[in-house]
Amino acid sequence: MRAFVGIGLPSPWREALAECAARARDADPRWRDARWVPAENLHITCVFLGDIAEATASPLLTGFGEALADVSPFTLTLADAVVGAPRQRSPRMLWATFRDPSGTGGRAVSALEEVASIYGIETEDRPFRPHVTLARARRPRPFGGLPEGVTAAVLAAHLPEGPPYAMSVGEVTLYASTLTKSGAVYERIADIPLGGR
Repeated sequence: MRAFVGIGLPSPWREALAECAARARDADPRWRDARWVPAENLHITCVFLGDIAEATASPLLTGFGEALADVSPFTLTLADAVVGAPRQRSPRMLWATFRDPSGTGGRAVSALEEVASIYGIETEDRPFRPHVTLARARRPRPFGGLPEGVTAAVLAAHLPEGPPYAMSVGEVTLYASTLTKSGAVYERIADIPLGGR
């Protein structure tokens, strides 16, 4: 099964980011034919595991649980550009980025990667940069951005706690990912609590 460990978004966050994405798609015609991620699929990837045997899932989950027992729940805060791109010049992807102020998210990811390596799973060798992928394009193209006032209004409507917008993370989830012609379909396999909860 094709799998990854990620952070699921609470419903108000999914709705807010999906609406920001829809506004961005409408604001910039160059991105209208991109593949936009449905609201139900929005998440933050922690570790991509690739294809793993189903028999490996159970021991992996046990290892992940043990590794995260010493990692406290943490908070991610929404970065300034709600809809942005990894590359400013002709990007192929649009995303919403988060900050990991305590660095605990990065420690959680390192702990997960260490467990994955025991099972011969190669992970990406780069620092944790929490983000939610909103759209992917087949070819690079410029992105004009989303007006700040629009973003502020959407966030205020869905996330009443007000800026700075912070999301508490108390667990991560093992997902199975099935690729279809219309995009990926994600299935929650198990939630893995932080801090031994």
